[in-house]
Amino acid sequence: MLTVQQADFERISQSAGIKAQRIPSGRFVNITMRQDQKPFNDVRVRKALAMAIDRPTLVDIVLEGLGRPAYDNLLSPEYQYAIKTPEIAYDPAAAKKMLVEAGYPDGIKIKLIASNRPAIRTQVAIAVKQMALPAGFDIEVEVMPHDTYLANVWMKGNFYMGYWGMQATEDAAFNLLLTSNASYEDTAWKNVKFDKLVADARETLDPAKRGELYAQAQELMLAETPYIVPIFEDILTANGKGVGDWTIAPLSRYFYAENVWLDKA
Repeated sequence: MLTVQQADFERISQSAGIKAQRIPSGRFVNITMRQDQKPFNDVRVRKALAMAIDRPTLVDIVLEGLGRPAYDNLLSPEYQYAIKTPEIAYDPAAAKKMLVEAGYPDGIKIKLIASNRPAIRTQVAIAVKQMALPAGFDIEVEVMPHDTYLANVWMKGNFYMGYWGMQATEDAAFNLLLTSNASYEDTAWKNVKFDKLVADARETLDPAKRGELYAQAQELMLAETPYIVPIFEDILTANGKGVGDWTIAPLSRYFYAENVWLDKA
C-alpha cells in the first residue's frame, strides 16, 4: 500500500502477515495569509492566529497521533540544516490581546477557504475555526471542490489552506514557497534579506557556514510568520511481510524499488 490513512493504520499494523511503516516526515498543512492586504499585512495578526491554534490537539484529532506539532517552520527536523524551532503555546487570551494592539478590539471576522481534497485541509480548517474563536477570530470555513479551489483560490486568495510534501533540500523548500520569486509564492511576503540568505547559502560550499545562513533565514521566517504551519504528517505505508527491502523516504517518494524482492516461502 503506497498510502495508508491514519484511521486504518492501527488495524493494518496489527493484521497478520502485514508490516506497517511509519516514517516521520516534513509533509505539512499550512495556512496561507496574503500580506499585501488586510488583515494579514500586520504581523501581529499573523502572530495572534499562530497563538490561537492548539497544535498538539490537532495532531491528536486530525492525524490520530501519527505526526508532530509544527511551529511555523517549513523545515521539519529531518532537514540537514533545520534549527530547533521554539514551541508556540496555545494562548487565546494573549492572542486576543495582540489583536487589540493591532487595532481589532472587536476581533476579526474572515472566511477561510479549504479544498475538499485531500480531506485533511478541511479537517484542519474546521478545527482551527473552533480553536481560534476564543482569541477573537470569527472564522467561516468554506469547502469547495478541488478544481474550483485551484482555479479561483490557490495563489490568489487572501486566507486558505495549503498542503505540501517534504522537499529534498532546504533550498528547494524555500524556493518553492518563500523567496520573492518562488515557484508557488502565494503570500506576497517578499523579504529581500531572506532572499539573499537563501541565495548565499546555495553558493556556500562550507557546511558550517551554509548552516549559519539557513539558520538566519529560518529565524527571520519565524519572526515574521509568513505561513502558519501547525503540524507535520507522518508518512504511512504497508506491505506484506514477504516483501523484502521495501522502504519509503520522508519525502513520500519511493526509491530503489528495483531492490525489492519477494519471499515465496
